[in-house]
Amino acid sequence: FRGNHPVLLRNHERISLTDKKAKEVIRQLRPYVPEFQSGPFAILSTLYEVSSRTSATAREYSLVESRLKKLAQGRCRSSLYDYQARGRTAFAGVEILAKKNLIRTEIIPGSEEAKFSLLPESEQLGRFCFKFEKVMAQFTDNQKMQQARTLVLAGPRSDIHLVIDQQEDKTYAERLADRCNDVGIETTREKLPAGDYLFTVNHNGERRVLPLVIERKSWSDLADSVSGKGRRRLDCVRVDGNSTCAGSCQLCRMKRSGCAKKMFIIEGARCLGRDDDDVCYEGSRCKYCREIMERHRDLDHESLETVLRKLIVDHDCIVHFTRGYNETISSLLMIHEIYSHSQEFANGTLPYKQFCSNARKTGEPTGRSGAPKGNSVEMPASEFVKNIHLGQVRDNDGSES
Repeated sequence: FRGNHPVLLRNHERISLTDKKAKEVIRQLRPYVPEFQSGPFAILSTLYEVSSRTSATAREYSLVESRLKKLAQGRCRSSLYDYQARGRTAFAGVEILAKKNLIRTEIIPGSEEAKFSLLPESEQLGRFCFKFEKVMAQFTDNQKMQQARTLVLAGPRSDIHLVIDQQEDKTYAERLADRCNDVGIETTREKLPAGDYLFTVNHNGERRVLPLVIERKSWSDLADSVSGKGRRRLDCVRVDGNSTCAGSCQLCRMKRSGCAKKMFIIEGARCLGRDDDDVCYEGSRCKYCREIMERHRDLDHESLETVLRKLIVDHDCIVHFTRGYNETISSLLMIHEIYSHSQEFANGTLPYKQFCSNARKTGEPTGRSGAPKGNSVEMPASEFVKNIHLGQVRDNDGSES
């Protein structure tokens, strides 16, 4: 019994394992092993892999922060770039490893980046992480695991290019371009009249746009756009209902562009009260709603979700949620993969010049189909059904329907 239930001696007294101090001592005595696919695991495995390459020219004994993040991200289930809960990224694992004297951190003079390398004492732990990952691959579909780790979506090579708007954040655009380059997808940065991302293809010597225009927004960006702040607005779906759109808001340009599908990628954590009303309610908001309300006093996630439902129902838009930019990149690569296998989009493409011309046109706000809005009347569902039975519902041309 004593062998299976050890006790510690302190001041000649027996201390049970329920004692907090005893637990802390045992935890300190226990050897450190990082959790599989955690930030520290990914960092140790990556540093060991690059330092143990057989080719002397390819071997790297240290990595700068940007390169370490790029190589380790595929091994980590969380983002090494984007801030998660508690305002930290998974790359904060370097702090844990440094405190445990498992990695060396060097500050490069004249550079904002640090350099990281394994210490001799941690090479064995790095080798363990690297080999454990290899063993795990034997018990799973190795090809799928490689896809999940590197976001390389296997498939036939195609001439489908990804166009990134010049106004997209430079850091994000570079991360996306690097990932696309790794998987053989060509990217270009251009000033797009609508959306943040497009897919184009060369057909019979003509550059054509695939029938999908994509706009990326964080929750904070969305709140700005629907409350009349900033320059990239969604005036057609303002939360206060006071639309000042003259046909030139982001949504109108996307609908007027000629693309059959309009997608909004909403980036960031969603309200914690979606599944549990006791977590977020008036008077006690969750942390994500509080972040929005700090900048927009009258807005919370529930109000913004209502706007997104309008985009879906009233404007035929697709709304896709991602937790961070890493998932956004994954989604864009998945869309490219779908298009690279599909032959049905050939009839839905339009010339790139026509796309730009359509989007830049000015005119009245567009309705559901992309045509100018007609007069609309709001009424309760019961009254609407009653009017149908009475024959009092009319089409836009005035005829009864």
